[in-house]
Amino acid sequence: MSESFRGSRIAACNVTVGIITLLFALPGLPSSAADTSATPVPPKLSMREAVRLTLDHSPRVKESRVSYLSAKSGLASAKDLRNTDVFASVTQQSVGDSGAESSASGGGQLSWRRRGGSSLSATVVPLSTSNLTSTMQLQYTRPIFRGSGQNSDSNVSIVSAEFGLATQEDQLFMAYQTLVQQTVRNYFDAVRTRDLIVVSESDVTIAKETVRMARRKLEEGLVAEIELSQAQIQLAQSEDQLVSRKRAYQDALDQLLLTMGLNVGQKPELTDLVPQERMKLDQEVLVNEALNNRKELSVLEFGVKRQKLELNVSVDDQRPGVDVVGAYTKAGLGLGGSDYSSSSHWSAGLEYSLPIGSVSRRERREIAKRQLDQLLVEQAFQHEEIKNEVLSAVRQMESAEASIGILEANLTVAESNLKTAQRMIDEGLRPYRDLLDAQVSLTRTRSSLLSSQIDYYLALVGLNRAIGRDLADDLTGRATLARK
Repeated sequence: MSESFRGSRIAACNVTVGIITLLFALPGLPSSAADTSATPVPPKLSMREAVRLTLDHSPRVKESRVSYLSAKSGLASAKDLRNTDVFASVTQQSVGDSGAESSASGGGQLSWRRRGGSSLSATVVPLSTSNLTSTMQLQYTRPIFRGSGQNSDSNVSIVSAEFGLATQEDQLFMAYQTLVQQTVRNYFDAVRTRDLIVVSESDVTIAKETVRMARRKLEEGLVAEIELSQAQIQLAQSEDQLVSRKRAYQDALDQLLLTMGLNVGQKPELTDLVPQERMKLDQEVLVNEALNNRKELSVLEFGVKRQKLELNVSVDDQRPGVDVVGAYTKAGLGLGGSDYSSSSHWSAGLEYSLPIGSVSRRERREIAKRQLDQLLVEQAFQHEEIKNEVLSAVRQMESAEASIGILEANLTVAESNLKTAQRMIDEGLRPYRDLLDAQVSLTRTRSSLLSSQIDYYLALVGLNRAIGRDLADDLTGRATLARK
């Protein structure tokens, strides 16, 4: 008995191990627990590829997309004005003192609602047993005043769902733009730090050469020992700055990878340089483009339309209600049951109702009116806010462009000053302090020029976002709405 049991356990274990091995050996099987952050980064990473990876893997995009799809499902549900149910029942009832009798029936119910408020329902019980009778019943309702047309519950639900979808679509678009802009900023922040490393390496080379020259001059008795000490201090500061910038570069890379939704610690090579093209800016054209493109305005416009409908509904809710109603019932369809005789009757008429002294209805109207007034104020303010964003982005670009022009001129002067200081020191005309100052000035000018060039391009990206252009389309060739 024990040997048989042991053998069955071994066989079961072998089967389990085989199943697990098979599952791991099938790469094509989908897994809901797949870790998208394990996606490797290309060895050479362009800005375009970084943006594409962000839009494919960032959790923020996926979160916004889920909300958008939920709103889309909500609109589909609101537009579904038909309902179908199938039902069945089994009953048991006493019959005098002789015992109990069982009966069963089954059928279905179909109901239709129109966006204007009318409704029709049909209930059919074609199957029955014992003393139950098969039946068919039709009911029709059409509101004439209150709750009809655009003020019907069905229309209000659909319009509300449309507004919700428009809002989620705007939020999805803005989430894409935010992530694209953040990815571009993080990419060029890493590029900035990488290029500053090159500047620091050049600075260290110059500093080492300065120390070598100072030591030689000291040995020749041409300079004081303090000038060698100053050169050595300058070299130590340059080397410390180089170490700091190398660390900052890895931090910038990790921040870029985190924004992309990928594992940090990887070290791709960033291939893109800072774009050098310049733009001519027409503020009036850019502001008009922003007012035509910005989705916040279309969402606010939809919100105003939705709130006007809410106000109309709240006013309509205080009106008398008059509904046209009709019903038709046929009992005994001849498909089952104990009674095969057929009978039918119909009814039609008007139903009237009048709300009296309802505080909730009156307050609902006042709330709707206040909210509509507030939306109209926000709509006007949004125009000014967008205009301010565009003008601010234009000023940032103009400031960065002016800085670039000034720093390019300063770079030429700083390079000339360094050469002059080296020549005059070689001739013994100036102290080494002048050479160190010229070196520091050149390093700062190079760093500032590089930062200004990157700031100009980032300001351009910010301007494109401010005027409502699709950054995803501009940088990847695939529009945001095509990714939904």
